[in-house]
Amino acid sequence: MDASQAQHQDGDPPEGWEQHKEAITRFYLEEDLPIAEVMKRMEREYGFYANRRQYLYRFLNWGIKKNIRAEIMIFIAITRERRLNEQGKRTAFVYNGREVDEAKIDRFVRERFNGRDLNQMPLDQRTKQQLQPDSYTPHPP
Repeated sequence: MDASQAQHQDGDPPEGWEQHKEAITRFYLEEDLPIAEVMKRMEREYGFYANRRQYLYRFLNWGIKKNIRAEIMIFIAITRERRLNEQGKRTAFVYNGREVDEAKIDRFVRERFNGRDLNQMPLDQRTKQQLQPDSYTPHPP
């Protein structure tokens, strides 16, 4: 490890995380890269070296999350299905400032509900009040 890769005692690379936050966030969230690939890109493109644990710590501090808790995904899935059946409208959801990918919702429904009718499932009102993601009707492409 050369001087540019040296670590402070607290584990943070000397270059500083804030100056690389935009690139790290873009790679991880917008390009949907796994942490290992983000690390490689940051090393290759910016000369920024940090370990997986440091990235996870920064993501936690920055409030960056890729995964959506199961109770929120259940709410999203049920709401989407009911709105489609009752109003004939598609629904897009935004959670933590990012649009929830329809394929991710479909995969969750397929794995979690295995063909059960979502319209018959109760909607947890507590989840609805506390965790309601933003939703809207997307315009046709």
